[in-house]
Formats: sequence, C-alpha cells, structure tokens
Amino acid sequence: MQVSTEFARRTYPGYPSDDQLRYYIYIPAGVLALVGITWALSVRFRLVKALLALVAVAALLSLPSYLYYYTGGV
Repeated sequence: MQVSTEFARRTYPGYPSDDQLRYYIYIPAGVLALVGITWALSVRFRLVKALLALVAVAALLSLPSYLYYYTGGV
C-alpha cells in the first residue's frame, strides 16, 4: 500500500512540517543569498560598503533591546 507524501507529512513523525521547512531551510537560504549578493555588490561599489557598515552598527546597537524585549531578557 502506497502512502501519499501529504498524508505521510500529516500523520507520521519524522517528516518536517511546512513551518519547520520555512524556519530551518527557506529563511536561512534566503539570508545566505542576501548576504552573498550584498557582499558581491560591496566588493564592486564603495557606497554599498559604507551602507553595509551602517547596517552592521545599527544591528549591533539594536540587538540588546531585541534580546531583552522579545526573548524574555535572555
């Protein structure tokens, strides 16, 4: 008896859900693609490199507030 893939995903343990695929596969792949594209552009254009530095500083400054408010103070 052949079980369809959709039925197997809903019924049997071990198959990742759509949310797990999105969180563990699609989002990191998208972030890596954006990082790669941004890095390639920063090698070519000086303005992109300056904007990248500003984004990095802003991210580092906003990280503590994110960790405090959204992760319960961890």
